[in-house]
Amino acid sequence: MIRAIRANNSTFRPVVFRPGLNLIFAERTKESTRKDSRNGLGKSTVFEIVHFCLGAGVKKGTGIVRDDLADWVFSVDLELGGKLLTLSRAVRDPRRIRWQDSTAEEEIDATPDEVSRRLGRLAFGLSTREESEGYAPTFRSLFSYLARRGGEAYLSPFFHHRNQQPWDQQVNVAYHLGINWEDAREARLLTEDGKLVRALKQAAKSPAFATRIGTQGELEVERVRLVATVAEEQRRLSTFRVHEDYRAIEIRANELTEAIHRLSNANQQDRRFLDLYREQIQEETQTATKPEQVVDIYSELGLAFPDVVVQRLDQVEAFHAAVVQNRRSFLDDEINRLQAAIGRREQEIETLDKARSEQMQILRTHGALEEYQALQARLTDARTRLGDVEARIARLKELADASTDLAIRQRQSEHLARLRFDELSAPRDRAIELFNANTEALYQAPGNLIIDIGKSGFRFNVEIERAESEGVSSMKIFCFDLMLSQLWAGRATQLGFLMHDSTLFDPVDERQVASAIQLAMSESTRLDFQYICAMNSDAFPIAELPEDFSVEDHLAVLLTDTTDDGMLLGRRF
Repeated sequence: MIRAIRANNSTFRPVVFRPGLNLIFAERTKESTRKDSRNGLGKSTVFEIVHFCLGAGVKKGTGIVRDDLADWVFSVDLELGGKLLTLSRAVRDPRRIRWQDSTAEEEIDATPDEVSRRLGRLAFGLSTREESEGYAPTFRSLFSYLARRGGEAYLSPFFHHRNQQPWDQQVNVAYHLGINWEDAREARLLTEDGKLVRALKQAAKSPAFATRIGTQGELEVERVRLVATVAEEQRRLSTFRVHEDYRAIEIRANELTEAIHRLSNANQQDRRFLDLYREQIQEETQTATKPEQVVDIYSELGLAFPDVVVQRLDQVEAFHAAVVQNRRSFLDDEINRLQAAIGRREQEIETLDKARSEQMQILRTHGALEEYQALQARLTDARTRLGDVEARIARLKELADASTDLAIRQRQSEHLARLRFDELSAPRDRAIELFNANTEALYQAPGNLIIDIGKSGFRFNVEIERAESEGVSSMKIFCFDLMLSQLWAGRATQLGFLMHDSTLFDPVDERQVASAIQLAMSESTRLDFQYICAMNSDAFPIAELPEDFSVEDHLAVLLTDTTDDGMLLGRRF
């Protein structure tokens, strides 16, 4: 129950509530003109403050979160779940709510979400399961059926906001009624899966999807190839022999190879010199200067240089013969030296090659640890790629079967939901019974609360025989909300109050308003909860109520425009 609504500003008019019926009146004075309005006196602001302090989301510049109220702190005193609570929230910093529990002597600053979770446990028995799961009932949504706020909240019994999602309506109404809300959640999850399946099937038709995933035929070819690769890598790994000195042997084999290459290169170079020297000897033999050629040369010199002393011809011939002989001896010595060097290197190459062959034999039959690890890495990589291909094949198969699987799951879910729906007939029948009784009290004719379930979740509807009556839509909401409070009154946890703004009663005939006030007063008294009703004083059907009805006995606050202090905030709002 709500005990009081307060604020830290002295101009605020505290509102104190009592058990049973509580009236919030806005009254126009005799001095007011027709142009004046009771809008802004503050009766609807009471609803805003209650939601504000009980964790509602806020937007700057709307409701009471305004710059001219920046220094205000609003408080709501509650009696809830055996605790005496005060929840205070500052307009300047609505991100924190002061939670004061005088029963447990606890005082903390909490976020609106934390406060909502605490209130959900105390008021509606929500557990950590509901708090942690998606598409589950929440305090804020459950509370908004029992404290409707704004004109949009009075358009349908089953919605408290124009933009409320159907799943949210199903889940929270089912929880209120005591029937299996999880079936509504499951229906929502299946709806999401259906959207995903349709999106995937649509995407699968695009070329981009085939590029990234591939067709099943292409993937099967790749799978076969990878299976063979994995088998071959496994065979290599199973026959691989690791040699402890593999790297040292490999280094030695490389050194021997390099030495053989150096010797081979040296031989190749010496063979080129050997060929050159042999060619020069051959040229010397073929082009040796004859004696008569020397005579001709000297004769020409004698003519060209008459003053030069010319040696005797026999001396020249002897000198020329010595030069040729010396050159041939040099070339013969070089040829012999090169042939000997080449022979020695060939013997050394043969020795080195034999040693290298022994090393290479070990390398051919063994491997290094690093190579073994590389083989393992290749095998792992092949297995990974095979797993990826198999997963993509599985995804394509799942996608192909998704529609069928989804249809099967929907049928199974609907079947199980109907079984549970039948098993929980007692709370459903109790809700129908209460709603029918409430409508009959207003119209002398029973209404119908229709509850059904299908593959899309729960379906709710209400009917009243006098549907042509003025304001009957509002009375559907009244009867439904009162039924919810009646249901909660018999449970271990309950919010303990039901609030309706004047918007609910504006289109309703005075006689039905009077009947609704009497019904709410009697039921709230009988079941020990509060019915809080905000109305304009001149719209209150006092003439239709029993003579012994006293407004003063149920008046929580009377707001007037006589002076500023007659308004809730001490100013027009």
